[in-house]
Amino acid sequence: MTEKEWMQLELNRMVKAEGGKVSVERMTEIVSDLSRRLRENPNLPNEVNSVTADELIAQARKVTGEERYRIAKQILGIEPHNITAACMEVEYIAKNADDRVHLYEDLTRAATARLAEEGLFADENIGKFWSLPATKPYMFLRLSYLDALCEARKLRLAAKECEEMMRLSAHDDLGRRYRLMFIYATIEDGDPAIELYQRYEEGVAMMYLPLAMLFYRLGKMKMARNFLMELAAVNAETAAFFERGLAGDLPRRTPGRYAGSFAIGTMEEFGEAVADNSFAFVGMEAFFAWGLGELRRAPAHDVPNE
Repeated sequence: MTEKEWMQLELNRMVKAEGGKVSVERMTEIVSDLSRRLRENPNLPNEVNSVTADELIAQARKVTGEERYRIAKQILGIEPHNITAACMEVEYIAKNADDRVHLYEDLTRAATARLAEEGLFADENIGKFWSLPATKPYMFLRLSYLDALCEARKLRLAAKECEEMMRLSAHDDLGRRYRLMFIYATIEDGDPAIELYQRYEEGVAMMYLPLAMLFYRLGKMKMARNFLMELAAVNAETAAFFERGLAGDLPRRTPGRYAGSFAIGTMEEFGEAVADNSFAFVGMEAFFAWGLGELRRAPAHDVPNE
């Protein structure tokens, strides 16, 4: 590889790492730094690895543990601000749930500042972060941060994170409204839950189940029953799910399925709810016992397949 080819390759990599758009001043800094590195080590063009960061990420996703961490470090050597590789690094080095939260918090703060400096938080981009190639990895970072908050049971912070993700992605392509509803059910926050329900007006199990849980916990049994019956109307497996919940045998995501890939109106839908919101189902045996009793007492026309 010639010096010119090396310079162009490294320049492309660094610009991509910074979102694909840099100022003239920043471009000058990058070129100056590359020239300095080349002066210090004239053999760099011969040492360069022609494998791209994207190719290495694809390799890393096929492995786990230390091998994935090793590849992530290699990627960060090529693209210091590669968000996907940085997330892989966090997953490996985090000592516990709380440490994971702090690592993701630091990473999110740094990535936010960098994107803001690059102008990606301009008004015209807000609400479009999922559809913009330069900000899509950032949304995955915030999703990882949200998962870490939920695992650590920092649910009010998690609720704020859901709202921020929904602000950045107006169509809520990652479905964080459902996670937010389960959070409201767990922290027993009724008013924002109703506002969220009215905002989307979705007649789906992922809304009805947490609402039934919420109003059961608040002691508003009429509303809890109403949402329970709505749930049974959209998913014929509701009674079977409550039986499993009472028995301590909650379903999980179907093997081979990825997040968001499930058959609506089946046990898979409940498995998705549990897998994505396990924090909401802790200590809910009494809820399942109550709900199962209500379903069994309900007239046949109210509950499918009963």
